[in-house]
This record gives sequence, C-alpha cells and structure tokens, in this order.
Amino acid sequence: MKKTYAGLFMLSLAVLLSACSTGPGCTDDAARSAVIVEARDLFKRQFAEAGAPPAVVDSLKFDLVGIKTTGKDPMTGAPTCSAELALTGPSETKKMPIWYSVEKSGSGVKVNMRLGG
Repeated sequence: MKKTYAGLFMLSLAVLLSACSTGPGCTDDAARSAVIVEARDLFKRQFAEAGAPPAVVDSLKFDLVGIKTTGKDPMTGAPTCSAELALTGPSETKKMPIWYSVEKSGSGVKVNMRLGG
C-alpha cells in the first residue's frame, strides 16, 4: 500500500513540476506579439539605414501565418518554430519565411528569430 501512495505521489509531483516549467509555445499570443515587435524593430532599423522614414514601416500590418512547432531545444526546452511573416500594405500582402525560438524570461517572453528570403 505504501508503494502505491509513493508512486502516486511521484507521478503527481512530476506532472505538477512539468506544468510549472512549461514556457510559451509557438502560437501563444505573447510569443506572436514578441516576434512581431522584433520583426517590426528590425524593419525599422533596415529602413532607417536605407534613408526611408519610419512611417513606412508603421503603415504596414505585421502578422504570423502558418505557425508550426519544428522542434525543442534539448537544454532549455524552448520550442523552435517556423512561420510566414505577412506584411500587408495598402494594396498587397508579401510573405517571407521566419524561424524563431521562444523562451520565458523574467520580463515575459524572449524570442530569437531569423528571417529568410
């Protein structure tokens, strides 16, 4: 009988601890927002270097579409993700591939991203 209680206790503890350590996923609102903020900042810097006014980037709508979890960092447990970054202007939408990882940080969510093509 003691073994049964000990086994149930260990199983319950494992479930509780895994729930506590779970960070944000690829599609979580906080992750999506953080990726969009980072992408917008990157575009603003690139446009500024090219001499374009920041208002050009501010007029674009940024969105992530087709989000997929592609893996998990074995050390941190942070998910690695892929998606398309959709930039919508007044007359059309352009998409480009984006890869990112998401980690919980003291101030919310930390993302590392890489844009393609």
